[in-house]
Amino acid sequence: MDSATKGRAIYWMIAALILVSFLGLRATHRDFDRPFEWDELTTLRYFTWVGVEAEGEPRPLDRLEDIRAVGRPGARELAIGLYCSLGRWPEPGNHVVHSLVANFTTGLLTPSEASLRWAALVGTAAFGWVLFWLLSVSLQWRVAAHGTLILALWSPFVWRYSATARGYTWLFALQLLLSADHDRLDHVHAAGDHLAQDQAGTEL
Repeated sequence: MDSATKGRAIYWMIAALILVSFLGLRATHRDFDRPFEWDELTTLRYFTWVGVEAEGEPRPLDRLEDIRAVGRPGARELAIGLYCSLGRWPEPGNHVVHSLVANFTTGLLTPSEASLRWAALVGTAAFGWVLFWLLSVSLQWRVAAHGTLILALWSPFVWRYSATARGYTWLFALQLLLSADHDRLDHVHAAGDHLAQDQAGTEL
């Protein structure tokens, strides 16, 4: 491995270490398993498999004991949950990407406050990685990328939303993806314009 390749590897490993450190600190913080907030409970009840029986009937989730008593889902329950995330709107506020991921986090870890919030934490990981890629690769702001990643992750908004079982961290990530795609299209258009100008000059 030459020195340039080793330098790039270390550069990305530092970013991964920052991101993993944040995820570890956030997942072990005392408020990660705080009682459900109302809109989080709405997500669990209406937009994941947890709120539906295997036969398709609504599952009563009026008490915490009802949620604790739910085991791991079968394939049928998980499929119903995916449908609830994508095509069922009994209440407003379905953050679709978060709801989709929440089906898997609650299925793998069993339903709880923390397992539902892991979907938002996965969104934070996506946000952090896309942000770092956008800064270091797309915009070529390599010197500022690590510091910006730290400031973004530990900002009050991201810190709060990374442990709120709603889709705000996924919104951050998707906004950055759209920005990256817009930047890519700008480069494609600029390259096309230069090529057209070169061809026009050649013809003249």
